[in-house]
Amino acid sequence: MKSLKFACIVLPALHFSVTFAYERPTHRELSKAAAGQSILSAVNNNVLLDFGLTGDIDINSSQEFPNSLGESLSIIELIQDGADFEDNDIRVLNHFYDPINDRPLQHFLLNLSGSTSKSPDWALEDIGDISGQEYSYRNAVNYFYQALTSPLRTDQDIFWGKMFQTLGHVIHHIQDMAQPEHTRNDLHCGEIIPCGIPGAVIGLFDRSLFEGYTEQVFKQNSGVPPYVTLNYPAVSFPTAREFWTTRSTDPVPARRGIADFTNRNFVSKDTNFELVNGSVSPNSKYSLPIPGSTTKADLATLLPENGEGASICQRLNQNGPIDLPPNSLCEVEFISTTVSDSYDPSQSGTNPRAASLSLFDQYLAEYNVNSVLVEDGDAIHTIDVDRLPTINRFNIEAAHTFLVPRAVAYSAGLINHFFRGKIDLVKDVVTPGYYVIKNLSGEDMSGVFELYYDGQDNLRYPVPNASWTLQIPAGAQSTPITFSAPTNPSPILPDQYILVFNGSMGAEIANGGLPGSVIGQKIALQYWEPWGNTLRENHNWDYFSDPFVAEPAPVNGILSFDTNIISERGSAYCDKYYGGGRCETPVIFVQNLLPSNVQLNTLRVRLRTDAFYTNLENGECSDGFMELLDSKDTSLSVAIFIRHAPSQNNVIFRDPLNNDPDREDWILYNNGTFAEYEIPIGARFRNMDSIEYWVEDLRSINFIQQYPYDCSSAYFKLDVDFIHLQ
Repeated sequence: MKSLKFACIVLPALHFSVTFAYERPTHRELSKAAAGQSILSAVNNNVLLDFGLTGDIDINSSQEFPNSLGESLSIIELIQDGADFEDNDIRVLNHFYDPINDRPLQHFLLNLSGSTSKSPDWALEDIGDISGQEYSYRNAVNYFYQALTSPLRTDQDIFWGKMFQTLGHVIHHIQDMAQPEHTRNDLHCGEIIPCGIPGAVIGLFDRSLFEGYTEQVFKQNSGVPPYVTLNYPAVSFPTAREFWTTRSTDPVPARRGIADFTNRNFVSKDTNFELVNGSVSPNSKYSLPIPGSTTKADLATLLPENGEGASICQRLNQNGPIDLPPNSLCEVEFISTTVSDSYDPSQSGTNPRAASLSLFDQYLAEYNVNSVLVEDGDAIHTIDVDRLPTINRFNIEAAHTFLVPRAVAYSAGLINHFFRGKIDLVKDVVTPGYYVIKNLSGEDMSGVFELYYDGQDNLRYPVPNASWTLQIPAGAQSTPITFSAPTNPSPILPDQYILVFNGSMGAEIANGGLPGSVIGQKIALQYWEPWGNTLRENHNWDYFSDPFVAEPAPVNGILSFDTNIISERGSAYCDKYYGGGRCETPVIFVQNLLPSNVQLNTLRVRLRTDAFYTNLENGECSDGFMELLDSKDTSLSVAIFIRHAPSQNNVIFRDPLNNDPDREDWILYNNGTFAEYEIPIGARFRNMDSIEYWVEDLRSINFIQQYPYDCSSAYFKLDVDFIHLQ
């Protein structure tokens, strides 16, 4: 062999459009799964109802808000957009965090051009302002407050959109921390640093296979691949920063953040295990993980499709003289590790394929080329091949089973953390006319509580003199407070408010403009409970009527009984079925009205009669009938019988037009077991807008219509509402 002229490494000229911790479609799917696992999901005690929103977050939802591009999207799409847009521009350089050394991404070129931010610093912005950052956790808190308190509905919608999109930006970082390269200072080329020049010049030769392969399997499966089970529950920490790392409180093996877990348990392409005197050893930069036992697998078994594995060695050996180590086999030796989960030790386990040791590169397509020797005047290349540690698709799939469930669980946990506060405003049971604010959370609160309402002009207003600076311990309530119901402008719905908290909660302290917590709670000192689609869906009514009257069905949450369907039959109906003359016909009978899970004295039923009039059959009713109708003799009219608990105090009458202030024709029966009001609907209520009967502990309602021979009966419409009271 002649003298060595040069030694080089063969560099593939690879160019890829972008490189991120997980590719954009992957982030969208992870964020979708995280939102579904969080308290934003209706199946997980949907928190959106507390803010006056609907509980629908899905892509086809009619509840939409604008994203930063002005597109109206569902909540789940806004979160996905945020997770996607976080990879725009040079933001990606702030997506790294090494929890062992508490440092951001470091590289000499980056140091020359300016420093980068640690992922939690950038995503949370909780230690000070960062120029150019508009989508941090701190921003999301501010957007939340603006969404709850802005006067204009259009502005509220804009801030809801910003808040949900920003949460997507933030959880993108949590997902990046479940990619080993982003927790072990392992920079790779892409859009920011091209894979050709200057990528090759500074030692960045190709994009991350971890990212590319993850994107591939997510696309192939339209989401999380089937070999991954999302069985890790959403996590919880006292502060948002601890979702990244608990280095301030825990030693390295006991740290519980997602960056801690990933850095400690997984190697990356450029921080892989090392061969020291032929033995596999930990990486010289990171002492963990520690390599364990190994298992071998033949390429023919690993890649059986179309004989791919069996043909690789044969194909490569035909490329020219290759110096192979003694006893070389066409196989991969997998290195195992112990995966230590300090957050939930029961979820610890063994990763049997943490890394690979073989003759093959990370793509399992070429040999690991250690050097290429070229002799003077000789075109024959002698290729030196060694067994080296690599990360290939099988190692990535094994890592997915641990990292993807935690990427989702930690993302869902951070969403839950953002919305963890729970407050309420209730009447003070000790002091009449006063209220108390309840802290229903497990953390102390200190800050400003404000009350807002929606006026009839469709603007949101603060309730006058309804702002209180309070400290309320976890699970406790405030001292009594009072306020007057707003009148200028009048509210759309009386006794309906939004209670807003802005301040410190638990270990997260609001200070100098830095984020604490914002909480919103829709308050209804009384509230209407809509009906379902049938009589029995929400309230389990029993129904009886004559066979010609169809069972009424609620429409848009309102249940109405329309007696006109019977009145139209008039005297002909009586002649056929009751032998003519005066007839008394039971029309509707309802019993077992209250649902079984409603406590007594917390629910009232409002019965509203509307549009009373007589339906004339032959042009007009007889003079005698009209005289009877206008009198207190109810035998020729319509009556409602309301059966309830024995106490007379259980019935409250409201007559908005003061048609019958004495109520002298409302007859009460009380046998000690139940009480019953007979409420005649007579001419004195004719043409009125409505009259209301509020009944607690309702047992049944019975309607009686009585027919004169020569005229159809009176007509009225009855709406039945459930009103919950505090």
